[in-house]
Amino acid sequence: MKIVSELKGGSLSRTQIVDRGGELFVRKSISAVDNREYGLVRWQSQVRKIQLLENVLGDLIVPITSLGLDKDFYFYEMPYIYGGQNCATALEMGESPKLIASEVLQVLDQLTMFAYKSVHGAMSVYIAEEVEGPLLRAREILLANGNFFSETETKNLFEEIDKALAKLSVLKLKFTSCSMNQTLTHGNLTLENILWDSKQKRLVLIDPYAETYCENINGDFSQLLQSSESGYESIVKEFNLTGISNVMVYPENIIPNIYFEFAKEIKSLAVEKSWYDEELTRVFHSSQFTRMFPFKLEHDVRQAYAFLVHGLNLLLRY
Repeated sequence: MKIVSELKGGSLSRTQIVDRGGELFVRKSISAVDNREYGLVRWQSQVRKIQLLENVLGDLIVPITSLGLDKDFYFYEMPYIYGGQNCATALEMGESPKLIASEVLQVLDQLTMFAYKSVHGAMSVYIAEEVEGPLLRAREILLANGNFFSETETKNLFEEIDKALAKLSVLKLKFTSCSMNQTLTHGNLTLENILWDSKQKRLVLIDPYAETYCENINGDFSQLLQSSESGYESIVKEFNLTGISNVMVYPENIIPNIYFEFAKEIKSLAVEKSWYDEELTRVFHSSQFTRMFPFKLEHDVRQAYAFLVHGLNLLLRY
């Protein structure tokens, strides 16, 4: 086996293109020793979700061909997709936002055909774990060590976190008695996790995620907004390149206009769908930036709080 190149990983994983006898595969590895809670658990969930989605979506999902152990790392491998580029890149290269939005919405429609029994209170558990939990941890860290922030930033962070916690108390109570539709989901449906074949005008999904508490399709939809309307991939590149002068300011001005065009197109299509729920989408959209807090904290404290603040702004905006 020969390692051809290293790709951008995620969630503490390592992603490589490997050559085995002239055939290329994508290998996704995770440490069996370090950060097991946030690394291995997520990696394992992807294995389960890929196998499930392959049965349902067929060739719309890249299948797993093998699993194995390499020293202190577990790995799974998938076929390498020739000519594919993620949808973020495809949009930047001039592909039609309306076309991609339409194709993605068709996949969401397919997923909603596989419904689970509705369970009272599932969304309240999701809010407690994925939004409130990270906020409480962020508040504790500020109390213990605020040296990463200016005095003004610390004051503002406390104020925003406390306002959000108050709103979450109301939302948790509201959703405790609610029973909502739950269906099969991708679980990590960002633009970077959808490969686009520009010649055949078709898409393929990668990197699903099974660790959630409420399988509602508005969660998948919100992750598309995370990539487009909130421009996560563009913002994280900017943060990595320039650092963060003020954790309270989210630099939306650097997000490419094509992402906003895509967000506009996909929202205009989604509102016609029976599964679309504006309030759920708002809460899920916010949660995409709060739930990443523990992962970001491992690498960059200020970046962890900057994205957390964006999540709070999304929650408190309405």
